Amino acid sequence: MIIVWNVRGAAGNAFGHAMKDMKKRLKPSLVVLVETRCSGINAQKAIKRMGFKYQEIVEANGMSGGIWILWDDENIKLKALEKHHQFLHCEVNGLRGSKWLFTAIYASPRAAERQLLWESLKSMSRNINGPWLLAGDFNDIKTPEEQRGGIKVNERKCNKFCSNMNDCNLIDMGTEGPKYTWKGPIVHLGISICT
Repeated sequence: MIIVWNVRGAAGNAFGHAMKDMKKRLKPSLVVLVETRCSGINAQKAIKRMGFKYQEIVEANGMSGGIWILWDDENIKLKALEKHHQFLHCEVNGLRGSKWLFTAIYASPRAAERQLLWESLKSMSRNINGPWLLAGDFNDIKTPEEQRGGIKVNERKCNKFCSNMNDCNLIDMGTEGPKYTWKGPIVHLGISICT
């Protein structure tokens, strides 16, 4: 099981306790936290509070971004192949017995930067022959049905997102949990769980 969670800040004690409880209940193989909004010594303190043994991190840029991949199983070998402020691309061994690629994503909320992310992903996809899992927050939606309320959905942006996915030969696996996980400044626990 892989848990992927846009946490919108991981340094707080309340989040650390919630993560520790979730870790105990669900026993995930990997935990991916995006938009951690902390780095350096604050990140190390937060990870220690959560009780993880191993980590691979893309540092936050001030109070934005940040990607953490965390795990405890010493049999899982995760090797960072490329780090970028919008993604962490890794090779994973020892999980389900085979080698595969994993890219944790925290896409910029700015469309021009997001397009640079997709250019990188398209370039990577041309050299990938085996299993490749991408997960995280793409700051985009695939269809208008993925949004409720707020400003009218820009279908051109949805089509662009789908086109980018198709260009990388990606398949949407869906998620478990609440369908809508973000409402204005209120965030509901919305995680993607891949098993």
